[in-house]
Amino acid sequence: MPGLAPPNALLYNQVLSLAKASPFDPVYRDGSGSRRADVTSLLPGDPTEASLGMKIDEDLLETDPVTGRRTGLAAGARRALRALKAARVPHAVIGAAALAARGLPRMTRDLDVVVRVEDGFAATDALQGAGFRAVGPIDRTEDPEPMYVFHLPTTVSAVHLHVAAGEPKCTVVAEATPARLFGTTAPVATLEHLALMYLYSDQLRHLGDFARIVTESQADLGAVEHFLQEVHPDMLGVFRERVRLAKHPPPALPRPKRRR
Repeated sequence: MPGLAPPNALLYNQVLSLAKASPFDPVYRDGSGSRRADVTSLLPGDPTEASLGMKIDEDLLETDPVTGRRTGLAAGARRALRALKAARVPHAVIGAAALAARGLPRMTRDLDVVVRVEDGFAATDALQGAGFRAVGPIDRTEDPEPMYVFHLPTTVSAVHLHVAAGEPKCTVVAEATPARLFGTTAPVATLEHLALMYLYSDQLRHLGDFARIVTESQADLGAVEHFLQEVHPDMLGVFRERVRLAKHPPPALPRPKRRR
């Protein structure tokens, strides 16, 4: 079980507008990874434009706050998502782009997408067919790697293709709901899904993203806890502690005194 990282008060104290989360209905899997027959998928067919949530500020997502230059993320993300859709590869957008689609935007250079392990090579084929270049070789004599990184030659952004061999990412692929993202419609992880995945990371930005989900949205934390009770009860302590830290962050460290 991953250890709890030291809290960062600056990240936990970020304040943006209140977001509304999509409902979450966890999917549980047996040891083989197959979906239970009594679980109904939440993926709707051909949703209307009005049902897909808020418009994303692409300038915020793809403008480098230091240089002021655009990263080209929107164009690359559109191409990647349309390629996966055309190839009929089940997938879900995760990471900062998913946070933005659910109302908690922050700048990012990358599009994170997750697919199931059995669809890993179909996904790499789809991206390469759309003009993306893999960073490093793709070995088809072995099982797919946990992640592949792709670039478009015309942009500085990247596509991170995550390959899910277990929970909670397999559930995210099965239960992601459609949202508008970079001018196209794609399956996007809910805030509850994202909270689950951030539990398995000690990176400061992920701790901050988790805290924002807890404090700035209407995410159903009870559903997250129920999922953990069924699938990974060892993580319940980590989840409850991180929720507590998000709601009651430690004070920021004092600024060092100026030298005279």
